[in-house]
Amino acid sequence: MESSNNTKKLVCKLCNKEFDDLNAMNQHNQAIHPDLKKKQSMSFFKQFAVTAVIILVLFAVGFFGYKGITGLAAKEALGPLGENHWHATYGVEICGEKQADLPFSQDIGIHTHGDGRMHIHPHGNPAAEGLNANLQRFFQSSNLTLTDASFTWVDGQTYVTGETECPDGHLGALLILANGKQVNSTYVPKDGDRVEINFEH
Repeated sequence: MESSNNTKKLVCKLCNKEFDDLNAMNQHNQAIHPDLKKKQSMSFFKQFAVTAVIILVLFAVGFFGYKGITGLAAKEALGPLGENHWHATYGVEICGEKQADLPFSQDIGIHTHGDGRMHIHPHGNPAAEGLNANLQRFFQSSNLTLTDASFTWVDGQTYVTGETECPDGHLGALLILANGKQVNSTYVPKDGDRVEINFEH
């Protein structure tokens, strides 16, 4: 009785010669196709090099892109830049009396439209960007002054902490708040802030 051999033959991809086992085919490749291993190594190296370059490019784009974004965010954390357009509401109270909103003021990077809001957009002017877009500059847009201890108002009076009396005879003190927290006159309003300038006893 004849036996059939169902063993799958190995085939050389270069010359289509068949082999019974891998060892025989390897010996054939070494003897007949000695450059095959070198070509395979070069092909692997090329694939590795291309992959490495792609990874490096993606890393560089990601790193410098992230650095640029975080750098801009860090600068904007100090105040508005370029064409940023922020808005913050404000209110002034003197000795318990709420004051009317300031009228439309000159645009020096931070100003008001007479609507009870500070409009903060420096238009790329370095003198109005970042830390320069502060409460003192906002008062300047209406030809008023503001310090940590005093401010002038539209009534022409200067209210000074520990010197100016309220109508009840008590000395008043200036308190500047942003979102309920005390700040100073160089505070830079952020988009959405609520600023209060209170002279109270």
